[in-house]
Amino acid sequence: MKLLNWIALSTFIFNVSFAIAAPKNSEVKENQTSYSMQNALTITTQEREIIIDQNGQALSQFKYKITNNTDKPMANIQWISVYVHNRQVVYSQDMQLDLENTLQPKQSLSLNLQIPFAKIEEKYRPAFLNTQEKIEVYKVARLIVFSDKTTLTEKE
Repeated sequence: MKLLNWIALSTFIFNVSFAIAAPKNSEVKENQTSYSMQNALTITTQEREIIIDQNGQALSQFKYKITNNTDKPMANIQWISVYVHNRQVVYSQDMQLDLENTLQPKQSLSLNLQIPFAKIEEKYRPAFLNTQEKIEVYKVARLIVFSDKTTLTEKE
């Protein structure tokens, strides 16, 4: 019995020391070429304005700039935009950008995203109506699908 315990303990020590000493080439390679959600994509809000659509509906329009910081074309991007005024969340929305023409590496695109005033809680509408009021937009990237069908997701 003591011999079996000694063999099990020796095997365990050998495996642990081998795991510690073993070079992790595959991990190093993977880390050198992989991206995190934080560095793969840059989403910035540039300006906002009030517009009226063709149906006469008032909209708050935010101009976004989206930049692909990777070395692979992006086909689909999903994120959450959280709109904050005076340290209170006043609106949030899930965003999905399904691109017909991929967003090429190191390239940017601009788009205008519109929020109907009817979707904004009445008590927060004055902040959206006054373009001088500061509304901060926090963007949280959730999913990137590259043209080769590989994906990058947020860590849960």
